[in-house]
Amino acid sequence: MLTPSPLHPPSTDRAAGSTVTTAETTTARDRLLWPLVFGVVGLGVASYAMTRFDGSMRAKFFGSGILAVEFAATPDRWAEVVATNGAHGMAAVRESLRWDPAYIALYAVVLTLLMARVRRIDPRLPRAAGWFPALGGVFDLVEDACLWLSLDAPSGPLLATAAGCATVKFALLGAVLGYAVRSWLRAGGPTRRFWDRLSRRLGPLRASLVIGSLAVVFAIIGLGAAKILTDEALLTADHREVPATVTDTASGRGPLQVRDVRYAVDGIPVVARVGAPTFTTLRQGDLVTVDYDPWKPDRARLAGHPEVPLIFILGVTLSLVAVTWRAAARRQRGVSGPVANR
Repeated sequence: MLTPSPLHPPSTDRAAGSTVTTAETTTARDRLLWPLVFGVVGLGVASYAMTRFDGSMRAKFFGSGILAVEFAATPDRWAEVVATNGAHGMAAVRESLRWDPAYIALYAVVLTLLMARVRRIDPRLPRAAGWFPALGGVFDLVEDACLWLSLDAPSGPLLATAAGCATVKFALLGAVLGYAVRSWLRAGGPTRRFWDRLSRRLGPLRASLVIGSLAVVFAIIGLGAAKILTDEALLTADHREVPATVTDTASGRGPLQVRDVRYAVDGIPVVARVGAPTFTTLRQGDLVTVDYDPWKPDRARLAGHPEVPLIFILGVTLSLVAVTWRAAARRQRGVSGPVANR
């Protein structure tokens, strides 16, 4: 007989008189898995894409240009940010605010899905936590409206409101991530069971090294692929062409070869690393044409040569990783299923 888990107590449907068991809860939870996975991947790509505007902002707060804008708070500090950013930097601020509502909608939906799934594995999660992503999005929109108005007519109340909304927004989103981690630690799902078995076989220290190494490898592959694909999409959507000189030819061979090139944007020298064509030999001093991102000038590629070979290799690698992970998850359910039903 299937015994309800303490984390998934049966609940009674008063209208139908039925009882929702752990198996039904797990099925409902799994329906959210793949939408959540694709949502998290999309949110990561969108977050990286938004950093293109940050690179043009010279005024920094905790290393971020947009944080310096959000937490200016006073007219004097705002004047410093505007003077430091210059015309190009403030144009990047305006463009960032123009795209921000779509980004807000994306993270609000994805984090709401996350909270819905977390609640199904941890009924002790406060109900109010499910509203935190939407509330964070509302405060973010108010913040953006205040900053947008401040671009043309900055005022103390608007800047203070923007800074206050930014503080509340980050507190709410931080609470969402904190609740997610806490609930995962409580739940003891497949990842925890894998950790328990591995630590019993290898010991906690060796198990930590194995899992840490796997996490680093997957992170490098995943983030590398996401970066390349996002860079290609951004450069295809919006780029400028400029002549450049190859300054370094010592990195990589075949489809993985990269070259350092040097060019000037508005009189300012820029050095960027670009993927070289697979069947082309570039030597130091060669003249080439590059496409660069006007909002992040050191993001570039050789004109007419998108990094298709490298994208193909990373795509095949990620597909193999996904298939392997899915097969392992199915085997684990096949092993744990009969045990749970005894």
